[in-house]
Amino acid sequence: MDEAEKNKLLYGNPYYSMLRKPDKTLLYNEWGRSGYRRTLCNYPHFVDAKSGYIIVSERDNHRLSFFDNVGNESRFEPFGSKGHGQNQFYHPGGVTTTNEQQAAVIVSDTGNRRIMLFSVISDHYGYGSLQQNYTFGNQVFEHPLGCEYDYRRGLLMVADGLTRRVSMHDLRTGQCIGEFRPPKECQLKMPVDVCMDERGLWYVTDGDGHCIHVYERNGDFIGKFGKCGKGEEGEFNKPWGICFDREYNLMVADEGNSRVVLYRALDGGRVAGSFVRVVTDDVYTPKGLSINAHENLVVTDGSAHHFLKIFKFK
Repeated sequence: MDEAEKNKLLYGNPYYSMLRKPDKTLLYNEWGRSGYRRTLCNYPHFVDAKSGYIIVSERDNHRLSFFDNVGNESRFEPFGSKGHGQNQFYHPGGVTTTNEQQAAVIVSDTGNRRIMLFSVISDHYGYGSLQQNYTFGNQVFEHPLGCEYDYRRGLLMVADGLTRRVSMHDLRTGQCIGEFRPPKECQLKMPVDVCMDERGLWYVTDGDGHCIHVYERNGDFIGKFGKCGKGEEGEFNKPWGICFDREYNLMVADEGNSRVVLYRALDGGRVAGSFVRVVTDDVYTPKGLSINAHENLVVTDGSAHHFLKIFKFK
């Protein structure tokens, strides 16, 4: 008897709720509606929750919004406005946090084709804000999207969707010191987001290639997994955000299939390509992913009613 037949038998059973397999994913919190005021969001893009705060880049509001680690309002006001100058964004993209004082928050300012680095400041009332320190990349990038910091080497990885490359930059100077090198037969079509596992291997979502690329820390290509599809095992439709949980299982936002999937981290080899399960399909065109301080999954959602969702998935 296959799984579908078992479910049909269980569904007519008055003890169905006791007999069915428990759902491992629970929607813990959902937050916000579409709009322009504080606590509202217009086209949520990427998210970072590693620092204890949840930081969401709002593409069409041209700003960053801050929430505490369960999605409630924080003592940070929304930061930024539309423009091309200091403390201004134009369609901000990837966002990440580090333990570097001068680069506590790093943002890919996609429309202005630059990377912006900020330190965190506060006033005497305890309200926080950001202070821009420097930018780089105006002559290097065309469409910077996801970014992630390699704390072991002090390097920032930036995925550029138009130049179709992922470059490595010295965080202190912004100088490009290398890039990821896919083979000719397996070129990146639109790199979107990047993340690093515990062994220093880098994983890149290829939105137009519908797959995940894996690279050595020096940029050498290792392999890829995934193919274009409508949601079967091992299939993606425009994968976007990517992150690891604390057990280094890989989480991928499968935007076109409106779901988040989990892959085994190191399944007997060097490439994480073993599909485990669908974490949740209670999302609409998910983009950004991050794990917060409570090890819950934070997702930016394309719904007009709830742009931020937090899931307990273990």
